[in-house]
Amino acid sequence: RFDNFIQLLSDWRVWRVFGRTALFATLCVAIELALGLLFALAVDRIAWGQGVLRTIIILPLMVSGIATSLIWKVLLDPASGLVNYALALLGVAAAPAWFGSSTMALPSLVLVDTWWQTGFSFIVLAAAIKGLPADIFEAAKIDGASPLQTFRLITLPLLRPVIVTIAIFRLIDTLKVFDIVFGTTGGGPAQSTEMIQTLAYRTAFKFLELGRSSAIM
Repeated sequence: RFDNFIQLLSDWRVWRVFGRTALFATLCVAIELALGLLFALAVDRIAWGQGVLRTIIILPLMVSGIATSLIWKVLLDPASGLVNYALALLGVAAAPAWFGSSTMALPSLVLVDTWWQTGFSFIVLAAAIKGLPADIFEAAKIDGASPLQTFRLITLPLLRPVIVTIAIFRLIDTLKVFDIVFGTTGGGPAQSTEMIQTLAYRTAFKFLELGRSSAIM
C-alpha cells in the first residue's frame, strides 16, 4: 500500500537508518580504495614475492560474509578476543568493547568490511597499474619529476576511471550490507548498527509487517 511509503518518509528512525547505511558505505569505500591503491603501488615496487603478497591480500575475499562475522566476533571478543589480548600486552588497560559498544560497533563493522573486501580494490588496481604505459613514466623520470609528482600528475589521473568503477561497484555492495551486520551485532546495540537490509529483515520476519518491509527495500 502507498500508506507504507508515507509512514516511512515521516519516520525519523528510518531516515536515521538510511543515513547510517550511507555513512557505512562511504567509509568502507573510501578506506578500501585508499588501502587497495596503497597495497597495489607497494606490491608493484617489490622485486620478488609479489605472488605470495597478492594471495595474502586477496585471501579474505574467499571467505563468506557469515564466516567473516564469526571470525571477527571471536577476534574482537572483549573477554577472550585476540585483539584485546594484544592491546593489553601493549599496555592498553581499557580495551574497547567493540561490537558491544554503541560508539564502537559501527567503526568495528567498517573494520570487518575493510579486512574482508580491500582485496577486491587491490587486485583490480594492481592489474590496472601493470597496464599503465611505461614510456610516460620514463619521460617523467628523465624530466626530473619526483615520485610524489609522478603519482599525483600521472599515475592517479590514469587510474581515475578504474577507481571510479571500483567505487561504484563497492558502493552498490556496501549499501546492501546484511551478512556481516547480521552475524556480528544483529543491528545492535540499541540499534546503533541497524542498516537498511537488517531493518527490512526484522520488519518482515520479527514484526511480520511484509508490506512495510517491501516498502523499505
